[in-house]
Amino acid sequence: MAELASPAAVALAHDPGAGRVRDPRVVASVALLLGVTVTVMLQGWWKSDSALIGMFIPDAVGYLPVFEEMSLHEDVIASIPEALSGTVGTVLVYYPFWRWHPAAMVIPNVFMLLVAVWAAERALRALGPIPVAYACWFVALNPYFLVGIAGPNKEIILSSLTLLALAVQPSWRFAPLLLLIAVAMASVRIPYALAVLAWVGGQLIWHGRLNKWLLLAPVLVAAAFPLLAEEFQFIRANVVAATAVDTAVGGSQIVRMSLDAMEMPGLSILAFLFRAVANAYAAAVRPAVFGPDGEVALLGTAYFVHGVLLQIGITGVLIVWSLGKSGGAQEGRAASSARDLARYMVYLWLSVSAGLFVSGRYLMPIVPASLAVFGTLRRRTQATALALLVLVDVTAFVLIGLMGVPSLNYEPSAFRPDFFLELR
Repeated sequence: MAELASPAAVALAHDPGAGRVRDPRVVASVALLLGVTVTVMLQGWWKSDSALIGMFIPDAVGYLPVFEEMSLHEDVIASIPEALSGTVGTVLVYYPFWRWHPAAMVIPNVFMLLVAVWAAERALRALGPIPVAYACWFVALNPYFLVGIAGPNKEIILSSLTLLALAVQPSWRFAPLLLLIAVAMASVRIPYALAVLAWVGGQLIWHGRLNKWLLLAPVLVAAAFPLLAEEFQFIRANVVAATAVDTAVGGSQIVRMSLDAMEMPGLSILAFLFRAVANAYAAAVRPAVFGPDGEVALLGTAYFVHGVLLQIGITGVLIVWSLGKSGGAQEGRAASSARDLARYMVYLWLSVSAGLFVSGRYLMPIVPASLAVFGTLRRRTQATALALLVLVDVTAFVLIGLMGVPSLNYEPSAFRPDFFLELR
């Protein structure tokens, strides 16, 4: 897929001057470095009584006391808590930099995002320069990546690995490299890695001819979730975590419905479909960009922006996958590559939604490629899709308000990693 060249890409190749000016990798890389600099400075100078809240990612902050405890033991691997055994790769990526200096954790994040930007070009060049630019700009300026740039961030790892896997030609020659990427994914998020490995295996063994049937796999997983939970620890962990979900959290009603329907395969599939729609579209219609006293929540805003871009990407993927050329996609080999990639993105979207949680954040690794697929649509189709999404979002937002559902407020926290005080 990655080796095919669109007519626009060929034109750029014959115009070196235009290529240098328009190369999104260089521009996105510079924008990334500037964004990181501004974000770290903002976080370093932040005060808890300011009009900005949500300056740090809670999950990332939670790793810091774990690193403190690990530093007291000689055997670092053995000292990793059991609660983090499913994400040991995250610990191993960031702990060495934390030992050097906690602020140095920004280094692997910037490196992985730069790798993702440059891998996106190779992975998506068959779609043309505009789709590549969409993907590169998302990686470089995704506000969630920037807010979490100075600490452990699983989404940065998985997004980088996903684009790397797409950039590798699916052949037996590169099978060891693809397997290594899948193992790295599994060390961060096992279910996601298994989904990627199944798809890559289908490409290698059956040359992708049977991969369309893999779209049924998430449905079967959702229907057989109780049986699978008896056999696999990481599925049991998903069930246990879902039972402890706060009913005040957005999406919790669907999680509760999923738990109640687990013993009935038909209802489980219905709940799975609700989760899939909510994962892709809920974050854009239920924003939490303000605190209880009107403060602006940086992390809540980042989630909202991600939710908007996620629904745009998923909508483009659905149009290209289901309608193809009749949906307004460009023609030729680029269109064929776009349809193949769209099918893969639909599969990953459904696979992530097979879990019991509703969180658009888990779909962040597929957004760059999904936006690239959206970029293959004709301009008129893109404009029409965006207009319809705005109409649907506004309508949903108004209906939610009329139903009396309270708006989401971002809960402020005065906590700040100690090393940020040194940046003043």
